[in-house]
Amino acid sequence: MTMMKYMSLFSGIEAATVAWQPLGWEPVAFAEIEEFPCSVLAHHYPSVPNLGSVTDITDDQIKALGHIDIVVGGSPCQDLSVAGKRGGLAGERSGLFHEQLRIFNAARKFCGARWLVWENVTGAFSSNRGRDFAVVVGAMAGCTLDVPENGWGTEGVAMGNNGLVEWCVLDAQWFGVAQRRRRVFAVLDTCDWQRRPPVLFEPERLHSATPSRRSEGQESASCIQRGTGQRLDAVVSSYGIPGNWIGRAAKNGGNATQPPFEVSPCLTATDRHGVATSVHSDGMQVVRRLTPVECERLQGFPDNYTAIPYRKNPASECPDSPRYKAIGNSMAVPVMRWIGKQIAAAALFHNNNKNNDDDD
Repeated sequence: MTMMKYMSLFSGIEAATVAWQPLGWEPVAFAEIEEFPCSVLAHHYPSVPNLGSVTDITDDQIKALGHIDIVVGGSPCQDLSVAGKRGGLAGERSGLFHEQLRIFNAARKFCGARWLVWENVTGAFSSNRGRDFAVVVGAMAGCTLDVPENGWGTEGVAMGNNGLVEWCVLDAQWFGVAQRRRRVFAVLDTCDWQRRPPVLFEPERLHSATPSRRSEGQESASCIQRGTGQRLDAVVSSYGIPGNWIGRAAKNGGNATQPPFEVSPCLTATDRHGVATSVHSDGMQVVRRLTPVECERLQGFPDNYTAIPYRKNPASECPDSPRYKAIGNSMAVPVMRWIGKQIAAAALFHNNNKNNDDDD
């Protein structure tokens, strides 16, 4: 496996590092400003500098990091999400994409960076009638794009002066976690992309139209059992309960036809999703909220990864609220690991071709 060094922006609790360290990759710097995620980073990765706000990172700071292969980050999505006010890239937070691109360009110039990885909500496709995604992909590739007549598909490519951009919608539930989490990923390759395999265009099973490979009932029931510390041998089914259903007054009605079966709704920074289980013995329904540990598992993190010493209190007294928020804001670890492996394979293919050319 090719060893990579990467710089992580909008780091949160570092799904990228949890995904990529097993590959032998090394983070050279983080960039995070929120108090609790910063505490998580300091606890788990004390030797990695946190450069703070992306708007304050300078060229000199980037130069001092030495060699960088990849810059990765999911710029804040509030202004692109269909659940938000849809301010688009002109919005105060989602406009930080341009800072991400600025930092990558500096890392490319001074540190030899080849790859840029960007993650966001699928609302990016429709934000500002699709023009915002045209700006994102065009800026990454180094070209000007128009919005397709029929809108953006779930995957595509763009080529420009900077290189090749691949984008694709990937759903976390097809990567081994019991969570519906569709996100758009875009990868820019500024090197010899003509002679390597694709990064994001891979087996159909990884796309949202393909049935899950999880055996029916197995993974969700296992998650419930481990999360509560109770034996639920009689579990025959479980349903994910959206957070805004819990405690909802009957007079307010519902906002969906049925709960998702054997999978959790997408975790967010605010909703506290639940689970309902059926029990053989008497048909009783058990309904409760997901625990922080279960949410960690739904994102692919180790158990109690976010249970850290915080505000002078021990890890055993770490509050749940910031844990839920940080987990919901993060990326799905298995998806990031797959992307990392794909990048490594593409880089290895390129290096092998280069060595063959040198031998000739």
